[in-house]
This record gives sequence, C-alpha cells and structure tokens, in this order.
Amino acid sequence: MLFDNRPHIRELGLKRIIATRKNSKPGIRIYKVPKLNFEAHYTDMIVWSESQITSPPILQAASDSQLSDLVGSKSCIAMQDFKVSKNTNE
Repeated sequence: MLFDNRPHIRELGLKRIIATRKNSKPGIRIYKVPKLNFEAHYTDMIVWSESQITSPPILQAASDSQLSDLVGSKSCIAMQDFKVSKNTNE
C-alpha cells in the first residue's frame, strides 16, 4: 500500500503501519493467517479489526518519520541487505 499510485492509499498504509507499531507487544509473535475476502479491493481484503497485525519486519529499521517522508515523496527507502545463498540444494 505504501507504493500505490493513489496518495490516499499510501496514507492509509502509513496509518496502519504506525497503528500496529503502537499496539505491538514485545516478544515472539505467533503468526496466524488472517481470513481473506477475495471479493474486496486489495486494501480491504483483510478485516483489520479482527486480525492481530504487526508491522512488516522489513520496515522495522525505518522510523515513522522516514515512512511518512516515503509516503509523501513516493521515493524508495534504503532497506537492509539480506544475504542470499546462491548454492543449489540437492
């Protein structure tokens, strides 16, 4: 949602991420797949009020102000490098 072409959708994505950061609890979270409504627009596929949603792990290093700037400018944010093994598994 942060990279949608429509500014109000980017703003909605930012609000949801900031809200999940404020309501998140420390510790290990148990991932539970939320129920999806495939008939809805992609922004409404998850019933946000009925699901325990956490901030995307890839955005943990970004501050709220960085995300706000990202949404306003529609530019890219520097992300953490993840090591990828190029060895094939047998």
